[in-house]
Amino acid sequence: MALSDYVIIVDGNPLRVISITNAAKNLNETDEEALNRIAAENNGTVMPNTAETFWISKNYRHAWKFNKVNKKIEVDIDVIKQSKMSDVRNIRNAKLTNLDVPFMRALETDDSKKINEIKVKKQKLRDLPISVEDRLNTIIASRKPIQTKIQEIENLPIPELEESF
Repeated sequence: MALSDYVIIVDGNPLRVISITNAAKNLNETDEEALNRIAAENNGTVMPNTAETFWISKNYRHAWKFNKVNKKIEVDIDVIKQSKMSDVRNIRNAKLTNLDVPFMRALETDDSKKINEIKVKKQKLRDLPISVEDRLNTIIASRKPIQTKIQEIENLPIPELEESF
């Protein structure tokens, strides 16, 4: 048994086991004994560290939920959706803020054309979360495997955020 072949799940989350080999040597245990001891000390479960178990991006470990019945990690897709929405809102908010100074300058100079351009850009940005959420809901509602859904969410093109404002 190689330690990298197993992981300990505590409260639905993988437990980092740092230098377990040293811990095993210090207590005259095998790696397997040390792994089981650490799991027991933390009320955890030892699971195989397989591609099926840990295919999900590390960016979304907070969405992992341990199913104690079937002893598998499941993914809460709604947590991933909310994480993506939060990222979109943060970028959107920064872009809205960056438009404030040009808008004030346009107001000072009475540049109605520039004022209207910025108003349109700001409205597009304000409407963006609804648009993105609709796209995410379409992905989630599809009959695709969860791995595919997560990859599509991660790689969702949002051209509105790519536009220079």
